Amino acid sequence: MKKVVILIDGQNQFYSLKNLGIQEREVNWGGFFRSLLSESDELIRTYWFRPQRILDTYFSYENIKNQVVYKQFKNYYSDFREDETRLPEPIRNSIDEHVASVENWIKEERAKFSQIEYNYDQISLEFDDIEIVKTGIVKVNP
Repeated sequence: MKKVVILIDGQNQFYSLKNLGIQEREVNWGGFFRSLLSESDELIRTYWFRPQRILDTYFSYENIKNQVVYKQFKNYYSDFREDETRLPEPIRNSIDEHVASVENWIKEERAKFSQIEYNYDQISLEFDDIEIVKTGIVKVNP
């Protein structure tokens, strides 16, 4: 008899299942993991690794605004750095709209991450052999 520990890279698995149109909650993980073992094997534990948090600390309002101006309005970047009130009002308004769009996107990503985290916690509660290990970060780019 062999004692078995299964290690899962949760991020890769998440996107692989997503590409197949499957959500983690739809899978009978106990049955799936047992199917990987021979009859004489004993599953000790399944460690399911996933990111602990989103790396979003660099998404401050000022950083977002600087990036928007640099990427979308390069011709105005030097004026923006000196005194953004020099920019024409339509350009300033457009910058504000872009910044708001990025901020909304980040908010949505945080909400998705929280929902996914909740789903993993539910899986852990449903299947005794699964331990969710939250470590590291996931980087998001708008």
